Amino acid sequence: MIQSCGADVHIMGSRKTGSMAANEPEGWRGFKLDEIEKKAMQSVTNIKPNIFTVNAGSNDCIQSLEIDSFGKHQQTNSRILRVKDQIRALVEEKATTSRFVIVGMHTDKGPRSEDFVDGTHPGDLGYRKVAEIWLDGIQDASLKNFFETANSYY
Repeated sequence: MIQSCGADVHIMGSRKTGSMAANEPEGWRGFKLDEIEKKAMQSVTNIKPNIFTVNAGSNDCIQSLEIDSFGKHQQTNSRILRVKDQIRALVEEKATTSRFVIVGMHTDKGPRSEDFVDGTHPGDLGYRKVAEIWLDGIQDASLKNFFETANSYY
């Protein structure tokens, strides 16, 4: 468990990775949306977290690139932006019956191309930007009284 912004935080998932104090994320590098959903459904029953932060959809866009355009991220980026718009529309539709907060990585605060180590995954500075955007979303959810006491395994 770590302390952040005055709250006790425990990163919960089925894997251990990294050197941080709470290093049990449910991260699946290279997975597409349908694969992420399956993994999440398997874990959520046991872990019962009170918040999810999800960064997904890029792999779906990247993995449908034609070989001729490999390394040219403009096509990938336009796919990502289309997927982002579809996800935003879905969240807005569900917002009346569910507790969702959506944040965007394609903003002035989000990672830039120079923040990525392989064209897809951010380095430390990029992940810091992602974390700051997620924190804004978590604070928004808190202001909306979306949180309940977590049911956890610790």
